[in-house]
Parts: sequence; structure tokens; C-alpha cells
Amino acid sequence: MATKRQKKEKAKSLIPSIPVPIRRLTPAGRLYDTASTLAKLLIEADPLGIITDDPVAEIINDPTIKMTPELMEVINDNSIIMVDGQLARAQDMPVPTSPAIGGRDFIRSSGQFRRDMILPDLPGSTKRTRKKTKTDKNMSKALRMANNRFRTKKGKLRKGATQAQIMKYAHKLLKKMS
Repeated sequence: MATKRQKKEKAKSLIPSIPVPIRRLTPAGRLYDTASTLAKLLIEADPLGIITDDPVAEIINDPTIKMTPELMEVINDNSIIMVDGQLARAQDMPVPTSPAIGGRDFIRSSGQFRRDMILPDLPGSTKRTRKKTKTDKNMSKALRMANNRFRTKKGKLRKGATQAQIMKYAHKLLKKMS
């Protein structure tokens, strides 16, 4: 648990200050006074136990915690991580060996934002489940022709044209092809 002095310092750093004359004259200033008093009380009470001492200092100062050689091995092993209170092996997470690595380089080397981790099932990466038929090929051709008619050279829709018109026209061309 944090000491009273630490909590007061934390309260000073968390609650912004407004000059006293402004606070006394405006309703917003009175509201600020009320809110800051409430915030100070919450910080002092610390109902969730969030404002605590430094965890390293807590471990060092607690006489009941003993560092065994096995515990030192676990602490110094880069391939072991803690997940939900349990020890686990880190997989596919390279640990940078250079202390001078930058933030962007660290994120890029972490593998956290690899494509296969973000979007594992892209439509282009899966194989087609059925054979492409003559109708499919003709529909592709009809869509190309319809897009040429209803779009400009830059690819924008012509004035008054809609995507629905393109599809109707493509189906009309498909009927003619078969």
C-alpha cells in the first residue's frame, strides 16, 4: 500500500489546478472544487488498491520472499512469460537483444502485427472450392464490358450511373452471351 504522502503527491499530479479567483466566481469553478475534493478522497481511500508502491521495492522489502536459484532462472529466461498468473513459454515472439532498438523496430520485430496474426483467412489465400464454369467466365467478361460503359477512364461512375445499373446491364449481356 502507498503511504499518505505518496497518495497526496499522486493527487497533486492527477488533479489539474485552476486559479482561485476563477474557481470562486464561476459555477464551473465550484464544480471543479467539488470534483477535486471527491478525487482527493478517492485517492486517499484507494478502494481498488491501484495506487501502490513500486513492485520491485515491494519484493525487495518483503522478508517473506526468498529468491531461489530456480526462481532466478525463471526470471532471467527470456522464453518464459507470465499469462493470467501462469508461467508459459513465449512462442513466435523474438526478444530483441540490442538495448538500442527503437520503438518502431521493436513493434515490427515483435510479430504482433504480422498479417497472418491479424487477418488469418483472407479471401485470396483460400483455394476455390469449385471449378470455374463457362457462366463465371462470361460474367467476368460482361462485368468488364458494363464497367467500361458506365465508368470513366479514371474509374469513377459516370453521372447518373449506379452500381445497380452496372449489374443489371452485366446480367443482360450475360443472357445474350449464353
